[in-house]
Amino acid sequence: MKNIHFVEDASQAPIAPGAYILWLRLDASRLVTTGVGQAILYPGDYLYCGSAYGPGGLRGRLARHMRREKRPHWHIDQLTAAGVLRGAWVKEGGDECVLNAALGALPIALERFGSSDCPRCPSHLRRLDDAASLPETMRRSIEAIGAGVAWRAYRLLHKPDPDASLMDECWVRIMSDYSCDGVWNRAGCSVELEELPVEEALRDRIRLWRAHYDAHDDTEGDMPDLEDFAEEGKAIAEAVKGRLPEWTVVYFDDAKHRRYLKARRYGKAARDFEYEISLQENPLSPDAGSSPTSD
Repeated sequence: MKNIHFVEDASQAPIAPGAYILWLRLDASRLVTTGVGQAILYPGDYLYCGSAYGPGGLRGRLARHMRREKRPHWHIDQLTAAGVLRGAWVKEGGDECVLNAALGALPIALERFGSSDCPRCPSHLRRLDDAASLPETMRRSIEAIGAGVAWRAYRLLHKPDPDASLMDECWVRIMSDYSCDGVWNRAGCSVELEELPVEEALRDRIRLWRAHYDAHDDTEGDMPDLEDFAEEGKAIAEAVKGRLPEWTVVYFDDAKHRRYLKARRYGKAARDFEYEISLQENPLSPDAGSSPTSD
């Protein structure tokens, strides 16, 4: 796949016509409509292949996709109105189906999404779980950026390095356990609290929260004030996210985990005790209006 490059903003794209691969992330489940019905897309990263041969070319089409407020028309509008746009790979004079075929190593996210009128492609939407599965030219184009939100997100889609520092990956898990500092890297390793680049007052708050956990003997059963303890942990995670808005902050909720363990005995468990802290909430229901069409 030659002559393809990555843009983080529509203004960086050419006005010329061509094809593109849009990269977006859903932080919450989303009910979407396609030509064959409705389905739920779950949180994660997605790639969507489209073409721009109308007025404004690639720049005009990407500007619309990257604008959250718009009237739904295409299938992808349901996701761009709710997800986080990382950027796009663009190819002047390109063919969306050729780009889609180049992503053959990635799983199809939803049948007939964006391809209702395409005789060649079962779907134009794929799920991106491992950056190593991207074609080499796509990897090189984003690695060349070397900084920024999209670049950091791309790095996080590689397998985690157990020796990576929090600053290396801009990722942290807030989770309490015995004899640790309460902060963990993406590989699941406990790290020293001093690695977290926040003010000392917030670190002290984490230390007090952690000390409360250490003072409880789990052989005696549930912590009497477990719900309050979990709420304080969530508040700490939200405070960390507020200080580090471009970081991924994940929180392990001990109260929800305890309920999960009890419910699992009856086969009714919902694994919702570990989740990413977000400064925004995405709706679950689709946008109002007429059914969108494929791009």
